[in-house]
Amino acid sequence: MHTVISAKDGAPRFTMRVFTIQSNCSTPYHAHWWEHEVYVISGQGLVHTEQGDHPMQAEDVVYVSPEEKHCFVNSGREPLCFVCVIPNLEAHL
Repeated sequence: MHTVISAKDGAPRFTMRVFTIQSNCSTPYHAHWWEHEVYVISGQGLVHTEQGDHPMQAEDVVYVSPEEKHCFVNSGREPLCFVCVIPNLEAHL
């Protein structure tokens, strides 16, 4: 994960991060109080939730609701790369 915009850059409300997940890897399965807005740059994978697996690929958008258990899984051979926007957590502490 690489944070590209945050409170350190003067952004008062949102943080933008870029994730790169290698083939056959995933983020941890977890939940939190904030939502995710995701834009897939390249690769293919899925969002694993309690409701099932939802495929995603380049140019797809994904919304993960607050408190929804989830993880992002690379199901392809190439790296899965996506932008993820979340609330600026520093502003909510």
